Amino acid sequence: MNIRQIEVFRALMLNRTVSAAAQFLNVSQPGVSRLIHNLEDRIGVRLFSRVKGRLEPTREALMLYEEVERAYQGVERVRGYLARLAKTQAGLVRIAAAHALAHTLVVDRLADIRRDSPDVHLAIDFAPFNEMMSALLGGKFDFGVAITERAQPNLQHRHAAVMQFALAVPKGHELALRKSITPDDLVGQQMITYKRDSPIFSALARHGMGPVLDAATVEVGSSLIACAAVERELGLAFVDLQTVRHERFDNIVTVPIHQPIEIAVLVYFKRQTLDSSIARRVLDALCRSVDT
Repeated sequence: MNIRQIEVFRALMLNRTVSAAAQFLNVSQPGVSRLIHNLEDRIGVRLFSRVKGRLEPTREALMLYEEVERAYQGVERVRGYLARLAKTQAGLVRIAAAHALAHTLVVDRLADIRRDSPDVHLAIDFAPFNEMMSALLGGKFDFGVAITERAQPNLQHRHAAVMQFALAVPKGHELALRKSITPDDLVGQQMITYKRDSPIFSALARHGMGPVLDAATVEVGSSLIACAAVERELGLAFVDLQTVRHERFDNIVTVPIHQPIEIAVLVYFKRQTLDSSIARRVLDALCRSVDT
């Protein structure tokens, strides 16, 4: 008994005439009759008898109907699940971000999307830069948000923001009241550094901070961790001001750098991603102009 036969048998049980069943299924009356006759011939059991123009189910048909209803409900659950799955996948946008950006810039800028389109599904995670690029190329994510200025082969990008960096020191530290600092001011200070292959380390090194960071004995993976380490007096660190403002670290003071250090925030994506109107809206939200 195939799915089509189940549908026809059920329609006959519910409507009790061939014409009503055909209309219910939007098929021809001969098609309904043929399917039922084929079913009866195949199983060798009479399922219906005609009584005054109506089809009366036999005892066997009533017994079969109980099983058919259970099977049909299962089929409907599968259909409903597939419909929900298709809708979810169509509206799912997956975003990877640098640790310091995932819980600040990314969630802040996506708030409007959630308010305007609550049915849009968002998946937000954090990943190191190199892993993020590989995941984007492999289709694991739709967008990657990173603090970097590097173009990437086979990926497009849009500018999202500029992160301004400053020196974070504990309250009461000797440098806390300085109007600005230079690399020379940090000689002999306990410093917190970043991984050498990270975009933040590269940008800081270009501004002459490489030797200071090379002497550091504590390495972290993000500005957020750096701020927490500074607050616990593990050392001094260059951190982005957005993270400091967003997290409201009470025991940290930020000191401007004499030669300002700014690093771009870029959103990376594959060209095909923008075939989705929902993805384009998410990209516009991520790249909207805000104060940094």
